[in-house]
Amino acid sequence: MLVINVFATGCYHQFYRSGTKSLVDADMMQKLQASDKYFILHLPDRTIHLQNLTVKDNQIEAEEALLQPEHSRALNPDTSNSNNIKKRNKKFVLTEVHLYSNMAAEKSGRISLPLSTIYRIDDYKYDAKATRSNYIFSTAGLVLPVLAVIIVGATMPLSFSPW
Repeated sequence: MLVINVFATGCYHQFYRSGTKSLVDADMMQKLQASDKYFILHLPDRTIHLQNLTVKDNQIEAEEALLQPEHSRALNPDTSNSNNIKKRNKKFVLTEVHLYSNMAAEKSGRISLPLSTIYRIDDYKYDAKATRSNYIFSTAGLVLPVLAVIIVGATMPLSFSPW
């Protein structure tokens, strides 16, 4: 049971990095738009999905939509380290771009926000290096104990009798 618990909690995880930047410009936003990203806007009073986003004259305009449940699992990543991601959530999380603004916005169904009010942007990226390291250590953690049991079993005397 202990081996199963260790395997389930520590082995073969996948990771992503937040890709945090503190400056955002119109070119960056247009490239992200062209990549078919899922835009999430963090405001002081709520977190929303931005649909049909456009950027013109250094202004973001979009329709305000409810955040889909599958996109609410990675709202607060660690910006300095890799973050664990479940395989089933990978396709959702890795399409997300998070925009952070301190500007209060009216709940009107449509949002208009100057790019200059965005103080942080997170473009989530798959962290192949952290994932590969975890897979190597997971494999070693499973194979080495099995080899140790085999070696100990092979070197024990065969004529052991309790009587």
